[in-house]
Amino acid sequence: MKHPWVGDVRGKGLLCGVELVKDRQSREVVPPDRIKGVVDFARRNGVIVGRSGGRGSTIVLSPPLVITRSEIDSVVAVLDKAIEEMGSQLGTS
Repeated sequence: MKHPWVGDVRGKGLLCGVELVKDRQSREVVPPDRIKGVVDFARRNGVIVGRSGGRGSTIVLSPPLVITRSEIDSVVAVLDKAIEEMGSQLGTS
């Protein structure tokens, strides 16, 4: 939630969704190409994430039950950097 482009973070167990928005107040969604950029950045850096509905504005994490704390920290670091990069491309960083 430290990024202004994160509208909400939802989860249950290890399943997690990170909703990306242009503005938290209006909940205006981020353009699809920017969401794709987050997914692509994560993949290039060894983290596979999905999108809600395949084309939605929520990044979906579904790690295996055997994931280690160190691996979770790596996933969070990559996603943090991907969202930061997306925000700078939106021109609102």
